[in-house]
Amino acid sequence: MNNLTNGDVVGSLSSNVLIVPVLLLAALAWLMWVDRLWHDRPRGKIVFTKVHGAVLAVALVGFTVLRNTPWGTWLSP
Repeated sequence: MNNLTNGDVVGSLSSNVLIVPVLLLAALAWLMWVDRLWHDRPRGKIVFTKVHGAVLAVALVGFTVLRNTPWGTWLSP
């Protein structure tokens, strides 16, 4: 996060490759929320099903395992 606040996106990616996409998704969700609020549209719920949770868990576990193997050394800081 320190690298991102200083404008060093490449350094941030070398420290943790998942932080940039996660922050982009969070910013997109916030912008969508602000747009709905600004235009007085009904604010819908964010639907997070068990399938979404399972996909997220598998992706995070897969990333962690890959990062700690010889094939994924490019993902580790």
